[in-house]
Amino acid sequence: MKKNVCFISLAILFCVNSTLAQSSGCTQFGVLVHSSTLATWQKSDVATSLNAKYMRQNIAVNTFTGVSRDFDTYLQDGFKMVSNFNWDPSGAFPTNLTLYGQQISDYHYILIPDTFANSKANRYDLDKLLSAQLQAKKFIVITENSPESKNLCEYLKAEISDTGNMLTNKVQIEFKDCYNKSLAILDGKSRSKDIEEGMQDALKNAMINIPLSNPVKNAAALQKESAPINTQKEEKTENIASQISTTNTTEKANVYSNGTLYLNKIFLSNGEFILANPNNSVPYGIFKPSTKKDTYRVQLQDGTTTLGYLEDGEIIVEIPNADGSFKKEIFAETIIMAY
Repeated sequence: MKKNVCFISLAILFCVNSTLAQSSGCTQFGVLVHSSTLATWQKSDVATSLNAKYMRQNIAVNTFTGVSRDFDTYLQDGFKMVSNFNWDPSGAFPTNLTLYGQQISDYHYILIPDTFANSKANRYDLDKLLSAQLQAKKFIVITENSPESKNLCEYLKAEISDTGNMLTNKVQIEFKDCYNKSLAILDGKSRSKDIEEGMQDALKNAMINIPLSNPVKNAAALQKESAPINTQKEEKTENIASQISTTNTTEKANVYSNGTLYLNKIFLSNGEFILANPNNSVPYGIFKPSTKKDTYRVQLQDGTTTLGYLEDGEIIVEIPNADGSFKKEIFAETIIMAY
């Protein structure tokens, strides 16, 4: 019986069959160097020694700050990357990518509670230091009594935990949205022998990678909204419908299909575009650029808001299911002559 997977020391290699494994050294598709003791450069050397062309790297969504040094190192070493996106380092799978697409910088308001849940964190004026650090990054800090705290989905709640031990001062900062979902968990540490100074240094180190506030209408707030369609929305729909109807149908049209629907891709202003059925005045989806490259906030035909992104020339839309999960709707480009 032929084996489809080969295991070599610290690496898991992906092969089509045993014949291919013998001819290619089990490296035709790629390698996952799985080790808690090897440094990144050592893992790269392992993959290079096996003649691997691809490297697999895990990314934890709730701690991702926009940069992965391991990822960048592998790219610089000439590998093509295959990414696993988990919710946290434990390997939990993301189930609501609409919310996970948010960044801390998408918010303007951060709520610091009067008392942190972790009692050890209510010392050394960490709340005041956190407030000052956030304000320096253009966030507006609010309290539980602030008027803004009534708009649940317009702010993030910050919690500090003392995670240190006798040798090292450690601080963990967690940011949660209105669904009580962790948007990010940031860790900082300090080896200062003075506890108060060390805790404050650890907090500053945890804050280093937080970008400046650049607020947008966040997905959590959009999901909470259920206001009826207003005149302004109707006017915008009419304008889009007008663009659909005036599209020159005697030329080649950029058509994308999921195998059932055939939709025209029509570019609007400011990087926006729509997918539209020429026979329907209401577009399938309106795509507005997010803060991430090739990622869009999408308003579907029924008013639902979700995320869409471009990948290998395809348009992928996260369609929400009734149970809160999401499914991928993939539209591939098809060139059609319309007459």
